[in-house]
Amino acid sequence: MINKFRLKSVTNFIFFAFIYLVLIFDRAFSGIYLKGFRIGEYMVAIGLICLLTLSIFSFKYKSLNITNRITLALALLILSFICLNLVRGDNFGTPYVYKASSYIWILGYLLLGYVFQKKFQSTKMAIISLNITLLISYFLGVIYYPEFLINFFTTYSDKFDFPKASMYLLFYVIVTHLNFEQFKKNPINYYYFLSLSGLFFPLFIFKSRGAFLAALIYFIFYSLLSKKFIITNLKILPFALLAGIGAFYISSFLISGAKIEPEKSTVVVSEVFENKETSDAFISIYLEEGRLYSRDGNINWRLQIWQDVISNSIESNHVLFGYGYGDIIPAMDDPQRKGEDGTNENVHNFLLNIFARGGLFHLLIYIFIIYEIYKTSKTTSNQSSMLLLLLPIFIVSFFDASMENPHFPFLFYFFLGRLTNELKL
Repeated sequence: MINKFRLKSVTNFIFFAFIYLVLIFDRAFSGIYLKGFRIGEYMVAIGLICLLTLSIFSFKYKSLNITNRITLALALLILSFICLNLVRGDNFGTPYVYKASSYIWILGYLLLGYVFQKKFQSTKMAIISLNITLLISYFLGVIYYPEFLINFFTTYSDKFDFPKASMYLLFYVIVTHLNFEQFKKNPINYYYFLSLSGLFFPLFIFKSRGAFLAALIYFIFYSLLSKKFIITNLKILPFALLAGIGAFYISSFLISGAKIEPEKSTVVVSEVFENKETSDAFISIYLEEGRLYSRDGNINWRLQIWQDVISNSIESNHVLFGYGYGDIIPAMDDPQRKGEDGTNENVHNFLLNIFARGGLFHLLIYIFIIYEIYKTSKTTSNQSSMLLLLLPIFIVSFFDASMENPHFPFLFYFFLGRLTNELKL
């Protein structure tokens, strides 16, 4: 019994330590090479194993309590992948095939998260440690990133980069959502949420308009779900708002690099917003000769790729089953779209990526799986909690390449599976 308890504790510690490293270091950590392969590639391989084994186990023994419809949908994704590769003659032994189809295999972490929550219940200490880790990630990203860490990732990873806004958003959403589930009966939780939001919002605004939009919608939805506690604790709401606003201003100074001086607060906040021209970006889109354009360069770059993916698929009759996994998506086979290092293949929209690779067939299956997870949450409050997690992640992934990399969906699907188990799907 003692050995079994120790094994469970060690497993829990190792897995969460790995999660913390992915959350803090993002792409730089998943790019570390081990025995000739990157950690991100191991993530895809493990996801594939989890998807195959747990899908079969769930379908045969019913012990996971996953609905037949979800199990069948996952099986259909796998079987169609095999059939499409056989028809197109793609080599199953080529790593690129699994990289291009990673949106299938990474769904294995949905099942792993479900099983993990079943066997290893989340503790308050684990949630508190995630809160601390979130603050550490902010410190590293905004205040001070040690030189030895930069040197380490430069040496052992395929690429060093600071965490993306989408990862900060995911971390913020995961932590505050766990707080909501664990401490929702404690009104102090919402006021802590205000302070965290004040701290991270300038970072979202400064780094990414898509992350800011997702965070703003999440904040509003979270507040609506917390209205009962707000109404019953109105006396301390002004102090909580002051704490949130104070955190916002301090964070704006830290991000801009300006010296903290109250009289400069308005100027500094304006500079944070103007870094990405946040106030103008979402009204810069216009229609010309039947095609969408934007006056903003980054948005226009995405719009042209998305429209090319759709138009190319229609013209080449790849709408139903996609282009497959043997080569780059045609819309991205352009030097001007491959980034400064010439390696970018991401269309920066996770739904269009699925459409381009697996066609409308895979896109509809994926949407069905997510809808089935949402629908089978038993009560209205459970569905609201599920939507609270899904909405911001899907919004940011609609404008970003986050879900087209292994580390981001690994975390998202794992915590989605954990929540699915907790809500007794």
